Amino acid sequence: CAARATALKLIDAPPAGSAVWRGAVWITLIALITTSLALTLQYLQTTRTVEAQRHAVLDDEASALVERYRSEGLDGVSQAIQRQQSLPRLHEFFYLLTLPDGTPLAGNLLAWPAEISDTGFHSFETEVTNMRGVSSRRWVEVRTVMLDSGARLLVGDFVDERVALRERYFAALLWSLLATG
Repeated sequence: CAARATALKLIDAPPAGSAVWRGAVWITLIALITTSLALTLQYLQTTRTVEAQRHAVLDDEASALVERYRSEGLDGVSQAIQRQQSLPRLHEFFYLLTLPDGTPLAGNLLAWPAEISDTGFHSFETEVTNMRGVSSRRWVEVRTVMLDSGARLLVGDFVDERVALRERYFAALLWSLLATG
């Protein structure tokens, strides 16, 4: 029985202050930091790529309407917006064309968003009501343009994927750190 106990003798773990222990802690910390940095870099590159693509799509849509304005005036832009809204599309754009005083001429927004005071790209959260009358808060990205006549044009799209991407990033980071540590 004594021989058996000797054969089953467990190897003691090194003491917490030993060089082996410190080395293991350093290797684990380096792995955790490297994993965090790699995932963060990937997240930042992905969000930049998605944002650049979204800006390009909004800019293309707004540019087409500005060209329409140059060739056909406000009536031409208004008709183009009404036609675009009637077509089924992959991107559910929303539009607003207003006179210089803010009076809406065309589009599917009731009024110019209070969050926007200048031209360019803007991102904000707003209350949206779907066709069934259910309201929810959604993130939107818009491109705004001031036309020569002083009229304002807004072209926007929903950007809920930004929130989903951020949630997936944090979940991936947490699981990676748990697996590494």
